[in-house]
Amino acid sequence: MMFKVQLKALTVSISLLLCYYLSAHAQTLPEGFSVIGINESLDGDATGFALLPDEQRILVINYQKGEVKLITNGILKSQPLLTVPDLLFSSEQGLLGIAIDPDFPNSNYVYLFHTRKDSTNNVSRFTVEGDLADPNSDNLSIDVGSQQILIQMPDTLKFHNGGTLRFGNDKTLYISHGDDVHTDFIQNLTTLYGKILRINRDGSIPEDNPTFPSEPEGKRGEIFAFGLRNPFRFSIDPETQQLFIGDVGTTLFEELNLSSGGENFGYPRYEGFEVFRPEAELIPPDPVFPIFAYPQERGSSAVIALAAYRQKDFPNDSSFPEEYDGTFFFADFFSGPIYNLRPDGEGGWTRIEFASGFTRPVDAALGSDGSLYILEFGRALKKIVFDPVTHVEDIPSAQRPEAFFLSQNHPNPFNLSTTIRFSLDARDLGPAETRRATLTVYNISGNEVVTLLDEPLAPGIYARTWGGKNQQGKVVSTGLYIYNLRYGDLSQTKKMILQK
Repeated sequence: MMFKVQLKALTVSISLLLCYYLSAHAQTLPEGFSVIGINESLDGDATGFALLPDEQRILVINYQKGEVKLITNGILKSQPLLTVPDLLFSSEQGLLGIAIDPDFPNSNYVYLFHTRKDSTNNVSRFTVEGDLADPNSDNLSIDVGSQQILIQMPDTLKFHNGGTLRFGNDKTLYISHGDDVHTDFIQNLTTLYGKILRINRDGSIPEDNPTFPSEPEGKRGEIFAFGLRNPFRFSIDPETQQLFIGDVGTTLFEELNLSSGGENFGYPRYEGFEVFRPEAELIPPDPVFPIFAYPQERGSSAVIALAAYRQKDFPNDSSFPEEYDGTFFFADFFSGPIYNLRPDGEGGWTRIEFASGFTRPVDAALGSDGSLYILEFGRALKKIVFDPVTHVEDIPSAQRPEAFFLSQNHPNPFNLSTTIRFSLDARDLGPAETRRATLTVYNISGNEVVTLLDEPLAPGIYARTWGGKNQQGKVVSTGLYIYNLRYGDLSQTKKMILQK
């Protein structure tokens, strides 16, 4: 009974209950990585999402219809939790960003960036009601009458609105706002165009917001950084709290910037590393150039900053290997590949193609297990996990067979059959002594599916094959399974995916 309870706790930490349908056939990733489809039938205008703390429930926004919808255990609820009132949709206007209160569910608020019919971009706070603490319940709603507008920004020309909302560790809210084609207002601290903004959860201005050298009368205290054209998506580094900003360019470059607050990124005088409009005003401070920029080319003209990546509990969860810790992931909305941006050792940054086969990546988030959620515009929500395939021959010789070691099944995911290899510990045993070994497969509810091994074994290296059938010989369904090896008092558990 105790093991079953522990197993159920483990399944919560490694996966959403029903989020196990694999779509890796459509994507190409480095060895050891795989893609799990969370939901692949989203509405055609799905453009952003936010994870509730339990991560079994996810809020998705539809920017044209102004709807907030709920995914629970991989299932999309057909009726929206909220339809934003007085929504104006046209071109790049609509419902563009979402964030969950960092103290949810104790502070049961959702924050939305949306365009109203009065031609203003608004950040509003709404109250979430229902079964707030039950991760398996879809009994949630958002009270349309609870709307509190925290900040309003004029929007008249339909374009370059930004729209990302992210909370920092200090529980302040960061907002990206584009230039709305008013480029002359970007280098003007009395307007909110072309800026990153920072406010408190009630809409007030944090006392420690940056103080810029140029402080004209009427300077807006919400400004955190400026000199940006259309910072549509940005991410916050969980460790450094730097903002990783993707700034969509005009005709020269797509930019990726890092912000600690107080920067002028130089637009419209500069785009990328080059002068764009030499006649444009440039106010203090001196411009900060991007960490990386790539030229606009056919099929590459809308940078999406996906994530500032940090490991969680590597190698015990889905965290990516050490080489990815402290690096950045980005994509271009129109070109498909996901790139990893990492230090080159000489003060610069190197772009490496990480994954291909994704369709219009538009938003992302880090999971509590170190996975990376990716939203494909109007199509699917997926997550990338690291789950390396370890072969017995890869076990260091010093650990064979003296170490107790359960390898990742191979292949994984699998269709017809998969092989599980393991090494049984020999410490404190005489050469002829044995202990009982069991290898058992469970479903994600903690129920036993099949026992592949239950017999006394001497120390050594072994393998067992599973053909996707239960104890009665019946084929089991596609999904996520847990397998556990026990040898005396020793125990190890891993997960695997069966796809048909």
